[in-house]
Amino acid sequence: MQNINLFIAGAKDLVEARRLFKVLANNLNAEYDSKQLGISLTMRSYEDFVENNNQLSYDDYIVKDSDMVIFIIEGRIGAKTEAEFKIASQSLSSQGRPKVFVFMKQYDQLTPDIAYVNGLMSTLLSDYYYTYRNYDHLESVAKDVLREAVDSIARKSVASTEKRAGRSRLMSWLKVQRYTIVVLLLAIVTLGVFMFVGRHRLPNEPITIVVGGGSVANYVEDSLKLDLKGYDDLIYFHMPSMASLSTLGEEITDPNYRNYTFVFAAERADTMAFFSSVNIDDVETDTDGCVLGAYLGDDPLCAIVENDPLIREYVGAEDFERGRISLDALKRILEDSSRFDIHTTSTTSGTRKRYADLLLSKGHVLGNYKPFNETETIVTTPGYPSVRLASRFYTSKNAKGATKLLKTLSLYDVVDGEEQLLVKRMYVYFAGCGKMHKHSPDNMKQIDRTLVYVPQPIIDFLHDLGISTEQIEGNYLHFEVAEKIFYLNE
Repeated sequence: MQNINLFIAGAKDLVEARRLFKVLANNLNAEYDSKQLGISLTMRSYEDFVENNNQLSYDDYIVKDSDMVIFIIEGRIGAKTEAEFKIASQSLSSQGRPKVFVFMKQYDQLTPDIAYVNGLMSTLLSDYYYTYRNYDHLESVAKDVLREAVDSIARKSVASTEKRAGRSRLMSWLKVQRYTIVVLLLAIVTLGVFMFVGRHRLPNEPITIVVGGGSVANYVEDSLKLDLKGYDDLIYFHMPSMASLSTLGEEITDPNYRNYTFVFAAERADTMAFFSSVNIDDVETDTDGCVLGAYLGDDPLCAIVENDPLIREYVGAEDFERGRISLDALKRILEDSSRFDIHTTSTTSGTRKRYADLLLSKGHVLGNYKPFNETETIVTTPGYPSVRLASRFYTSKNAKGATKLLKTLSLYDVVDGEEQLLVKRMYVYFAGCGKMHKHSPDNMKQIDRTLVYVPQPIIDFLHDLGISTEQIEGNYLHFEVAEKIFYLNE
């Protein structure tokens, strides 16, 4: 029997909300028991610790015993709840558990307390942040979230046991990622392909692996006219930007890693984004490597909408005819999301994160909506005008159920009295090799630690991407290892 521990946190007066989650947990237990799945949920809150009534006991349970922590917030966050949230987030970052979920009640006005909570959530938690209107809505949202989270934890536990031999490093990486099951399966398939390719190549012949967001790959192929499938020694795998960043950490921290890895991302990342399973302070980065990056270009944001009277009302007739939508108008649509059929890219995509950051600047927290993939047909809900938060280089190809012609509206904002089109910036990341890395030449062992070696195949691919490498002299770049990301052309 696999036991999964859930802790529910929040103000003590939210009794009904805690009772709601306990009912949901009991219902899931009954379902798992009837299907003999061998899964048992234990839901606890502060009421279960009333005997000692010690805050340290809550904190200890969160860090050592909880598989999942649920925070319910209505309007403000108390000091104790905030401390619990920070402890849970830090534990998630350092040891990959517990999963952290936040359910925050929607309010018509943005108060200083709500603005503070929004900022805290966006700083410490990029995923698993949901809003609700009332307890009926909370129950509807939480039911699916809880089921998916428990199933994901159970699946990861089984997978870890069955695949530990020969895959321990990969599974360690996967455990700390807040991925959906789709991304998890993709990573497993990717490993299989790597193994297949490796068996059919010369023992010491490295290949180039490119992983990353679809919008960047589309930009490379559409604007730069570079065929990623035209290389004999390159393979490309699509993964959302924030999910793909950590794949580069393997090459940097393992001197014996045999391939060259590039990461496409719609995200300007800091160094720690590549080390979700590694404490960078414990890595001898002067001997292993560092993160290098290059700016590729901009991807204009756009909303794909139905030509519907309700959409026109919210967007404004003039803007709609000119093929544009203001950030304020988009905010109004999302605030009344119950009237529309909203779709976003994956929760771990750079596109969605860019939308979330822009909307947060307007005091709106981007909620959890239906995800779309550009290669799949979107199924819309009849009677609810479709709105997709997309970009020029990443849009869904078609929509099933859309009753009216779809139209692309460029997203803009008014800054200092002037209209400004909103974009997301696109980057490519790769590894610079340190002294002991397998790709580094033998004479590097006597070289200053600030000197990084860049193999010629990496330089060649950067040239194909149109990136200047004049700062790299004779395959060497002067860079203080591990302090920051060195951007070649920015």
